[in-house]
Amino acid sequence: MIDWTVTHKNVTELLKTERLPWHYKMLFTKTVSGSLTDYAKKTDPVEKFRQYYAEHHHDDVTLVPGGWLVLRKWFPDIVQLKLFPPEPIIVSGDCIVSYEAGFEQASRQPFMYDHFNDANSPYRQQRRQRAALVESHVQHFFAADYPEYYHHPSNHLQYKKPAKDDFSLVLPGRQPMMIDVKSWSYKQNGGQQIGVARNVQERIIYLWSDWEDDQTVAMYGICSGKWLSAIGLNNDALTHIADNLIWPMDCLLVLLNMTRAGQDYEQFRKEIASQDTETSTER
Repeated sequence: MIDWTVTHKNVTELLKTERLPWHYKMLFTKTVSGSLTDYAKKTDPVEKFRQYYAEHHHDDVTLVPGGWLVLRKWFPDIVQLKLFPPEPIIVSGDCIVSYEAGFEQASRQPFMYDHFNDANSPYRQQRRQRAALVESHVQHFFAADYPEYYHHPSNHLQYKKPAKDDFSLVLPGRQPMMIDVKSWSYKQNGGQQIGVARNVQERIIYLWSDWEDDQTVAMYGICSGKWLSAIGLNNDALTHIADNLIWPMDCLLVLLNMTRAGQDYEQFRKEIASQDTETSTER
């Protein structure tokens, strides 16, 4: 018999690692555990595998029309975000990237606006250094892994010029995604809240990350400036949002991977939403 517990665990682990939908026929050969002889005279074991995911509801994995298996957390709605808190993606610290971050920071430092009149204080210097490390490592991650979509910031090598973006991702058929890398302003209660910067730009996507343990950068998730504006941000106060209400980094990376593979992320999202509506009605 197929060991469905082990098989399902194998499926989730493979999808989690690949961050890309897999067709059930390909997943079968990689993940099924147990004896297949019991099905040989009745049902093709591969089709039994498909039926299992077609006929059984799972909170973590679902079968999309066309035979693709995906993780639900890649296509969340606002309710599901609470069920699947974002798991950070860890980027190892790199000495060359860190050196480039220091050069960039030193070049821009004389032209940076002193919002709090403390530009030369040890605290502000440390904050800016930390932010530069985070920004450079995130930029390097996307430039290295997704070079076909990565575009330098609008003030690239123009040290006197400010910019709202830290880089852009330009995908075919979509508006350019302008990304602003934001370190956590602070954390409370084990990181359950974050402070959002003032002057939110609706056309910007904010990518929340931080420098961890003096060795790595953790990318936590993304949210749009439009959404932040909608929850009531103003110029006089910081808005606090729970960190399990930001879209996981996996959503962005799966979008990039699917685009590269010629798959339609939005169509998959619609199919899953339709399935969940039908399931709720049946219950």
